[in-house]
Amino acid sequence: MRLLGPVLLLVLVLAGSCTSAPAGGGGGPKPTPTPSAAPTGSEQPAANAVTVTVRNFAFQPATVEIPRGGTVTWRFEDAVAHNAKSVEGSAFAWDSGLHRNGETFTQRFDNAGTFEYLCTPHPNMRAKVVVR
Repeated sequence: MRLLGPVLLLVLVLAGSCTSAPAGGGGGPKPTPTPSAAPTGSEQPAANAVTVTVRNFAFQPATVEIPRGGTVTWRFEDAVAHNAKSVEGSAFAWDSGLHRNGETFTQRFDNAGTFEYLCTPHPNMRAKVVVR
Protein backbone atom coordinates (compact mmCIF):
# COMPACT_ATOMS: atom_id res chain seq x y z
CA MET A 1 0.00 0.00 0.00
CA ARG A 2 2.87 2.33 0.62
CA LEU A 3 3.88 2.03 -3.07
CA LEU A 4 0.44 2.91 -4.36
CA GLY A 5 0.86 6.64 -3.64
CA PRO A 6 4.16 7.16 -5.52
CA VAL A 7 3.05 4.90 -8.41
CA LEU A 8 -0.23 6.80 -8.77
CA LEU A 9 1.67 10.10 -8.75
CA LEU A 10 4.02 8.83 -11.47
CA VAL A 11 1.08 7.71 -13.64
CA LEU A 12 -0.58 11.12 -13.32
CA VAL A 13 2.64 12.97 -14.22
CA LEU A 14 3.20 10.78 -17.27
CA ALA A 15 -0.42 11.07 -18.39
CA GLY A 16 -0.28 14.85 -18.08
CA SER A 17 2.80 15.09 -20.27
CA CYS A 18 1.05 13.18 -23.08
CA THR A 19 -1.71 15.76 -23.46
CA SER A 20 0.45 18.84 -23.92
CA ALA A 21 1.24 20.22 -27.36
CA PRO A 22 4.24 18.66 -29.07
CA ALA A 23 7.46 20.59 -28.84
CA GLY A 24 8.50 21.97 -32.18
CA GLY A 25 7.54 20.94 -35.66
CA GLY A 26 4.32 19.06 -35.65
CA GLY A 27 1.26 20.66 -34.25
CA GLY A 28 -0.78 23.38 -35.75
CA PRO A 29 -2.00 24.16 -39.22
CA LYS A 30 0.47 24.29 -42.06
CA PRO A 31 0.66 27.55 -44.05
CA THR A 32 -0.83 27.51 -47.51
CA PRO A 33 1.80 28.22 -50.16
CA THR A 34 1.30 31.45 -52.06
CA PRO A 35 1.42 30.91 -55.81
CA SER A 36 3.88 33.08 -57.70
CA ALA A 37 2.92 34.90 -60.84
CA ALA A 38 3.89 32.97 -63.95
CA PRO A 39 5.35 34.79 -66.92
CA THR A 40 2.71 35.60 -69.50
CA GLY A 41 4.93 35.30 -72.57
CA SER A 42 6.90 32.37 -73.84
CA GLU A 43 10.20 34.19 -73.30
CA GLN A 44 11.64 35.62 -70.13
CA PRO A 45 12.50 39.32 -70.43
CA ALA A 46 16.16 39.99 -71.08
CA ALA A 47 18.20 41.09 -68.10
CA ASN A 48 19.55 44.65 -68.23
CA ALA A 49 23.01 43.40 -67.29
CA VAL A 50 24.54 40.01 -68.01
CA THR A 51 27.93 38.46 -67.35
CA VAL A 52 29.97 36.36 -69.75
CA THR A 53 32.71 34.27 -68.17
CA VAL A 54 35.88 33.81 -70.21
CA ARG A 55 37.31 30.47 -69.14
CA ASN A 56 38.92 27.42 -70.76
CA PHE A 57 39.28 29.25 -74.08
CA ALA A 58 35.52 29.87 -74.35
CA PHE A 59 32.92 32.59 -73.80
CA GLN A 60 30.28 31.20 -71.43
CA PRO A 61 27.46 31.53 -72.37
CA ALA A 62 28.19 31.85 -76.08
CA THR A 63 24.99 33.87 -76.68
CA VAL A 64 23.50 36.46 -74.36
CA GLU A 65 20.40 38.60 -74.80
CA ILE A 66 19.87 42.07 -73.38
CA PRO A 67 17.48 44.98 -74.01
CA ARG A 68 18.64 48.19 -75.67
CA GLY A 69 20.74 50.13 -73.18
CA GLY A 70 21.78 46.94 -71.39
CA THR A 71 25.32 45.95 -70.52
CA VAL A 72 27.51 42.90 -70.86
CA THR A 73 30.36 42.34 -68.44
CA TRP A 74 33.09 39.92 -69.41
CA ARG A 75 34.77 38.28 -66.42
CA PHE A 76 38.17 36.86 -67.36
CA GLU A 77 39.02 33.65 -65.49
CA ASP A 78 41.74 31.98 -67.52
CA ALA A 79 45.48 31.46 -67.20
CA VAL A 80 46.15 33.37 -70.44
CA ALA A 81 45.08 36.82 -71.62
CA HIS A 82 41.92 37.21 -73.71
CA ASN A 83 39.81 40.01 -75.13
CA ALA A 84 36.29 40.53 -76.46
CA LYS A 85 36.31 42.38 -79.78
CA SER A 86 33.52 42.93 -82.29
CA VAL A 87 34.05 41.08 -85.57
CA GLU A 88 35.26 43.10 -88.52
CA GLY A 89 32.43 44.88 -90.32
CA SER A 90 30.12 44.90 -87.28
CA ALA A 91 27.56 47.72 -87.09
CA PHE A 92 28.92 48.44 -83.60
CA ALA A 93 32.65 48.17 -82.96
CA TRP A 94 34.22 47.62 -79.56
CA ASP A 95 37.40 46.08 -78.17
CA SER A 96 37.96 45.28 -74.52
CA GLY A 97 41.72 45.15 -74.87
CA LEU A 98 43.62 42.20 -73.40
CA HIS A 99 42.61 41.14 -69.90
CA ARG A 100 44.10 38.65 -67.49
CA ASN A 101 42.64 36.39 -64.82
CA GLY A 102 40.50 38.31 -62.33
CA GLU A 103 39.85 41.33 -64.54
CA THR A 104 36.52 42.50 -66.02
CA PHE A 105 35.32 44.66 -68.90
CA THR A 106 31.80 46.10 -69.34
CA GLN A 107 30.24 47.30 -72.59
CA ARG A 108 26.88 49.05 -73.07
CA PHE A 109 24.74 48.28 -76.14
CA ASP A 110 22.30 51.02 -77.19
CA ASN A 111 21.09 49.70 -80.55
CA ALA A 112 19.12 46.57 -81.38
CA GLY A 113 20.82 43.86 -83.38
CA THR A 114 22.99 40.78 -83.18
CA PHE A 115 26.63 41.57 -82.49
CA GLU A 116 29.20 38.84 -83.00
CA TYR A 117 32.55 39.03 -81.28
CA LEU A 118 35.74 37.05 -80.86
CA CYS A 119 39.00 36.86 -78.96
CA THR A 120 41.70 38.15 -81.33
CA PRO A 121 44.58 36.07 -79.88
CA HIS A 122 42.31 32.98 -80.07
CA PRO A 123 40.03 33.56 -83.10
CA ASN A 124 38.19 30.25 -82.62
CA MET A 125 36.67 31.78 -79.49
CA ARG A 126 33.47 33.35 -80.85
CA ALA A 127 30.16 34.42 -79.33
CA LYS A 128 27.35 36.94 -79.79
CA VAL A 129 25.27 39.56 -78.03
CA VAL A 130 21.62 39.86 -79.07
CA VAL A 131 20.13 43.27 -78.28
CA ARG A 132 16.31 43.49 -78.42
